[in-house]
Amino acid sequence: MSLQSSRREFIRTFVFGTVLAAGMGQPWRRTYLAEAAPAASDGSGLLQIKLSEYPSLLNESGSVRIGVNGILDDNTGPLGFFYPILVNRGSGNQFYALDSGCSHAGCVVGIYDEFEGAMVCPCHGSHYNIDGTVWDGQPASNSLQSLRVTYDGVDTLSIRVPFLGYSVSAAVVPDVDPPRLRLEFQTRGGVAYEVRFRPTMPAPWTPVHFASTPDGPIDQTELIGTDLEESVYVEKVGSTGFFSIAIRVLDLTPT
Repeated sequence: MSLQSSRREFIRTFVFGTVLAAGMGQPWRRTYLAEAAPAASDGSGLLQIKLSEYPSLLNESGSVRIGVNGILDDNTGPLGFFYPILVNRGSGNQFYALDSGCSHAGCVVGIYDEFEGAMVCPCHGSHYNIDGTVWDGQPASNSLQSLRVTYDGVDTLSIRVPFLGYSVSAAVVPDVDPPRLRLEFQTRGGVAYEVRFRPTMPAPWTPVHFASTPDGPIDQTELIGTDLEESVYVEKVGSTGFFSIAIRVLDLTPT
């Protein structure tokens, strides 16, 4: 949204992934750009990741596990709304994106193990092929949920994730000096959100602090989703510019 406009309007939604060094609780290491389109009619969002950020996906049988919220230490389920996403590379440029929730008891399935020739559920031992189909004779009777994925042939994978999409509405907060904007959006439980700003379209996005109330201190850097609509409040940064809500995408691949 341009700061020169005061009318209520919808902002294009972007998701920026920030990779953890190794699982939950580690310092944020680096940031990559992953764009998510505004919410589709079915509530899904288009998550785009760069293969160059995940070296194992540059090779056949490579596998990573990414997520927008963490997983429990014993892998029995996600901490929030979403299961981690398994991304596997088959032969050539064939990629598979899968929901990691085991169809047997809902545990979090591990990445593809080339030695095992399967993805293995840590709870009851169900085995899945690289494309998510379940082996015969397993506790799990159904395959992993497959997510639509496309490859641009260069570096970008586009994954359609159910319930990821969201739109952000913006409005000027009345009677507050200096002027503030309210950014309102639907959150998901356990997902970490932050606010980004850029002064011009070509400029890079940078994180900015925000307030949790219309006149509260501008000292927050992260909002954890609650499955409710939430609002954050930001001050005008310059004469023009654009704000966006970002999601932190975690690399949950075991090391």
